[in-house]
Amino acid sequence: MTDEFNGDLEDEILDDDITDDETPEDTPEDETDEDIAIYEERISALDAQLAEYRQTAINDAKVAAMKDAGYTDTQVGYYVNHIDSEDIVESINELREIIPPGAKRSYVDPNTNNWTKDRRPADGGQAKGEALGRSLMERLIHRIRL
Repeated sequence: MTDEFNGDLEDEILDDDITDDETPEDTPEDETDEDIAIYEERISALDAQLAEYRQTAINDAKVAAMKDAGYTDTQVGYYVNHIDSEDIVESINELREIIPPGAKRSYVDPNTNNWTKDRRPADGGQAKGEALGRSLMERLIHRIRL
């Protein structure tokens, strides 16, 4: 009984919505076409936004994996685009074979034009040598028989 009542109520509401200018056949089709176009635009905008989020997440994962592998920030900036998005770990292992992770260098370039400052003391190391000689002499003086 409630179904019959609800059905009659729906029919009355639908009849009130349709004006004399509109026919029942034209109204739903026009509105659905417009609605479909609006929804398609929204879907395409959300798809673009989702693709951007995915790309950002992949790049963040690449950077984090490269830093964990020991690469410096400069190296990460240069080589992050060479890492495959599908298999990040394997790509980093291949890159390690070609380009080793660069920690801070603890050596000086031996070229003559390397432009590094001379790190010897101002006195040429003489004070350190004299102190070493004195301490050695003090330890050995009592062993020497004159």
